[in-house]
Amino acid sequence: MTLPRKQIRDAVYALLSADATLSGLGWTFSVAQAVPAQMTDLPAGFVFTTEDSVVETMDHAPAGGQRDERRNLTVAVHLVASDSSGSNAQDDLDAAAEAIDLAIYGDQDFGLSSVYFTESVRADYALQSELERPTGTLTLLYRVTYENSITPP
Repeated sequence: MTLPRKQIRDAVYALLSADATLSGLGWTFSVAQAVPAQMTDLPAGFVFTTEDSVVETMDHAPAGGQRDERRNLTVAVHLVASDSSGSNAQDDLDAAAEAIDLAIYGDQDFGLSSVYFTESVRADYALQSELERPTGTLTLLYRVTYENSITPP
């Protein structure tokens, strides 16, 4: 059985990878946390999870029985862009962030019956000018609330 957090992470990755607006802007996505080594690999986005916590235990089953939990999963979408000919990294990050928000809010449950809703938590920018070209990063954090059923072996 696949862990729900992996299912959610993979669903977000698939949603963003298939988004025509993001593809048209030149963005590619992966589920790794490593930043690409080459400027030619930019712009790039990475989908990963940062926190998974129990919000509520909804069913107090007898010992050895199924337990249902409502959980909050933080999904991070980390974006890396650089200034290129006629392009500004921060503008590219803003355009991608808008497209990502539209994609995620257009499909808040990612086609998974276990997901209740998704909400934006925070966006963190960083700009660097010491590299070959000015480069920017933006990490978008989303809280995904979902249900998980646990049945002990």
